Amino acid sequence: MTSRQTVETITTSGSPHPSAIDNLIMTSNEKPIEKLPEILTRDLNANLCVCNEVIKIDIINAIANGAMSIEEVRRQTYATDGNGCCKHDVGRLIECYWGKV
Repeated sequence: MTSRQTVETITTSGSPHPSAIDNLIMTSNEKPIEKLPEILTRDLNANLCVCNEVIKIDIINAIANGAMSIEEVRRQTYATDGNGCCKHDVGRLIECYWGKV
């Protein structure tokens, strides 16, 4: 089962169930999702990259797994590989996660 299917399976009222987030993200003392401002943790199962249908949680997971640039996220998820309209959003997630704000 892909992460997209997992989120869609466990989703209730448009928001993923908290246990779905725990299953999708690496575990450590601080969950990667907790490193982001609350506003960026909304709509985790929504497509952030519309062109390639990449959901936000997949992009967050790529960043949590070491992607530190838009190009690295693109290689792992194909996000930003279409017309690039999501580059700003992906860049913002990277900045917030790695503390480059």
